[in-house]
Amino acid sequence: MISDDMLTILKKELPEKVIDIGELLELLLDTLSMTRIDIGARMQKANYCKDFTLLEQLTAMSMEIAVIEAKIQDFYSLLEIDSEQKNLKNEIYKKVEREKPLPDYDKCRVDTNVEYSLYENFTHKRPYAFSIEGQKIMADTWQDMLVKTVEILYKKDQIKMESFTNDEKMNGRKVRYFSLSNKSNMHKPVEISGSKLFIETNLSANSIRNLLVKMLQRYGIRINDFIVYLRADYSNLHSE
Repeated sequence: MISDDMLTILKKELPEKVIDIGELLELLLDTLSMTRIDIGARMQKANYCKDFTLLEQLTAMSMEIAVIEAKIQDFYSLLEIDSEQKNLKNEIYKKVEREKPLPDYDKCRVDTNVEYSLYENFTHKRPYAFSIEGQKIMADTWQDMLVKTVEILYKKDQIKMESFTNDEKMNGRKVRYFSLSNKSNMHKPVEISGSKLFIETNLSANSIRNLLVKMLQRYGIRINDFIVYLRADYSNLHSE
């Protein structure tokens, strides 16, 4: 485990990396949680079939996952970046970006036919489209991808989507990602067409990725059935 002193230095000098780590841990925590829930369903089936050997194995596995979750959650809680520090670093970053010579964006274009999964790191990347259960939809920004995905899932099961408004695991620690009518605790809400549901869009690419994964899991849609297509990758520009 990283010492408190090392963590303080990391937050001060490389807050963007701390945020990246936190987003990945959030995705891991949610995946572990859903895995434990699926194990619970298998345990019920094993119990019904009187397969007590399997039931014992699954119980031990579920307990072990719960211990791992607790350890990761403890570390995840330590990674929270102060909002004022985030804003300060963002202003410095914008200033540096303004002072840089204009890059050759054509060199950053990528093959829009290449398929990417939701387990990729999408920082400094721009989307082109996405495909969900075989249906391909154009999306020029991550926010657009999020809104269009919510619209599709809302039509699929309105009640389930609206239930996210009261689900703490589907919302941020300080900001609501889903809300019915009330937008007071949201930064950049977008109303979903044909509903009273608002979705928070002031999220990073990887935060949107994490939210997409959570929604797909709760809708019983395989993560691999959601494909992302990219338009550009600006990673090299930000590493200079």
